[in-house]
This record gives sequence, structure tokens and C-alpha cells, in this order.
Amino acid sequence: MKYDYYYIENLISEKEIIEINQLIKSYQGEKLEDLSAEGVFKTADVSVIPIFYLNHLIYKFNQQVININRLYFGFDIFADCDLEFVNYNIYDSEKSGQYSWHIDGGKSEPNDIKLTAILNLSENPYQGGEFDLFVNGPTRIPQIGSPGSMLVFPSFIPHRVNPVSQGQRKTLSRWIIGPTWK
Repeated sequence: MKYDYYYIENLISEKEIIEINQLIKSYQGEKLEDLSAEGVFKTADVSVIPIFYLNHLIYKFNQQVININRLYFGFDIFADCDLEFVNYNIYDSEKSGQYSWHIDGGKSEPNDIKLTAILNLSENPYQGGEFDLFVNGPTRIPQIGSPGSMLVFPSFIPHRVNPVSQGQRKTLSRWIIGPTWK
């Protein structure tokens, strides 16, 4: 593994952010429950959406996740399938939106989550909501604070979203799975 994380600023435009947010807002499919990490504090509103519903709008994001893995992480991952889901997260200052330290993955799954990918879909400025990875101590990743930017990191690295103090932080999160770690 060459990097602890990799980001791309301004991957998508403001127009694309608005299109994605509007499509998510109009989603009328089955409401699925978010499975937050055990024993952590989370005050974000989360919508779980089948990835196929958004694929035509998040194509660049999906392709970059695969390219970033190939170039910078080299994890054994499965090809995409339309049975995957994404989380649409709204961290609102009215709820002091945050997500305490956690890792992504579950012990009961037959495969392992290898990578976490986040796309910032915020349309308006917000304060707080900084994103940290725990790499030899808390490491702030300011680049994911820019709308349209993406961040990819190994899912086993602890991470958190600090409380949003003003406005709303909106993100799309997806997880890349592969065979069980060996």
C-alpha cells in the first residue's frame, strides 16, 4: 500500500452536485436502514440508496475509485455489481451532525470492505464537519471539505466527522469489497 489516503479535488462540478442531490431527493424506492458502526455516536441523517439508481450521475466517481485502488492501494477487489448501495449523509448543524471514531466493515460478512470512498455533495458552505483519519494520531483531511471532491482510504483506518457547527455537510459514501483479508 503506497498511501494512507488519496483525494481528488473538484472531481465533479456544482451542476453535477445539484443533479445528484435532486435525484437522491426524488428517490422513491424501498427505504433501507443504515447500519452504523457499533458503539459509536452518529447524528447524521442517512439515506441508503441502490447504486444503480445513481450510476449514470456518479460514473466519474466510480471509475476514479477503481483507478485509485489500482494505482495507489492494490487491494484485491470485486468488480462492481448493481446490488451495491451507497449512503447519502446529511450532517446538519441543528443536530450537531457528526460521526465519532469508527472503522467500516462487519464481522458477519462473507467478504471484507477494502476501501471507503466519499464524495462531497454540499451545495452551500458549512462550518465544522472536518474529516479526520487516525494515522499515527488524528490527521485532518481538509480537501474533502470542498464540494465536488472525493476521498478514498482503506476502510480499516479509523475515521470521524467532527460536529457541523453551521449549515449542512452532504456526502455520498460507498464501500468497495473484496475477498476476505489473508
